[in-house]
Amino acid sequence: MAAALTTKAILTANDVRNGDIVFWTAEQSWSTSIDDAAIGFSKDETDQLTQAGEQAEAANTVVGAYLIALHPCITMTITTNPLSKPARASSAIKLNAA
Repeated sequence: MAAALTTKAILTANDVRNGDIVFWTAEQSWSTSIDDAAIGFSKDETDQLTQAGEQAEAANTVVGAYLIALHPCITMTITTNPLSKPARASSAIKLNAA
């Protein structure tokens, strides 16, 4: 997993049981709702999100964990980090539209 971001971010991955897109929550569990996602507001918090993703991958709970950078001024507006994969929310919309 890539190094943590220095901006606001959320952690996403795919559930290994069913392939669902999931988001790491403040309750330290995975949710299919982006509204439940824990937001890392500082480098320390995004480092903790990165660590949670690495641990979940090692436990074979999820695959493909990575951080999605959030717009600095708006809590849940997702912007694509040019160094990361495309935002999973965009992928979900394409899959549902097909």
